[in-house]
Amino acid sequence: MVYLGKSVEPDMYFGVKPDLFKLAIEMRKNPTHSEKVLWNILRKYRIRGFLFRQQHPIYIFIADFYCHKIKLVIEVDGDVHFNDESQEHDNGTHRRNGKIWNKSYQIH
Repeated sequence: MVYLGKSVEPDMYFGVKPDLFKLAIEMRKNPTHSEKVLWNILRKYRIRGFLFRQQHPIYIFIADFYCHKIKLVIEVDGDVHFNDESQEHDNGTHRRNGKIWNKSYQIH
């Protein structure tokens, strides 16, 4: 596991490779409009104890939003998913969902 200067639980990143952390950081800098809107809503839940993370690496994927407390993954499908490359990647989503579901994550 990569140490990011914060205390984290061992299963929080589920075997992520260091390069994926770099990509997630870059993705956080350029969110889609849909991600910005949802992020502004999810940030308000911190006061209730639900800390959501934006562009959070899990296994070989980057979740748009993730709350470790309840192991909830939220994926926002915007225009970025409508090109051929993204469609091909998204066709493998069932493999991702199966792999992550085996670790008790909820994907919505």
